[in-house]
Amino acid sequence: MANVDDVNENQKLVLVNKIVDRFGEDLSGLTFGIWGLSFKPQTDDVRCAPSLIIASEIIKRGGKIKAYDPKAIDNFRQNFDSKNIDYKKSKYDVLDDSDCLVLITEWKEFRALDLDELAKRLNQKIIFDGRNIYSPKIREAGFELYQIGC
Repeated sequence: MANVDDVNENQKLVLVNKIVDRFGEDLSGLTFGIWGLSFKPQTDDVRCAPSLIIASEIIKRGGKIKAYDPKAIDNFRQNFDSKNIDYKKSKYDVLDDSDCLVLITEWKEFRALDLDELAKRLNQKIIFDGRNIYSPKIREAGFELYQIGC
């Protein structure tokens, strides 16, 4: 029987596996817009945050990242040194020339999506929802939506 730590670590890879299933193992030439770096909303704590594993796996496969978090950017930067992450000052700046949106932490400001703004800024209309906060109806607007357990 797997221990709790192994299960928790494997759960962090579920989103990475969905990304690899969609784009392939080689993520070179792709940029991933990440919303949410903290372990949970309303904190700057990144200890054991899924974002550390997800960012590491994307970069290991050749991808680049643009990231935004309302509070945790400085702590994330101290815990994750990489020239392949471009930190942005707003959630929508992350999307410019990104190939998809990857939601990791469910901050309140990420709940309401301006789909027109997403469509205008993203290279591809693809969302990886790591918290299952978005309605599958987003697909009716032409977006690919990948969620945990779906």
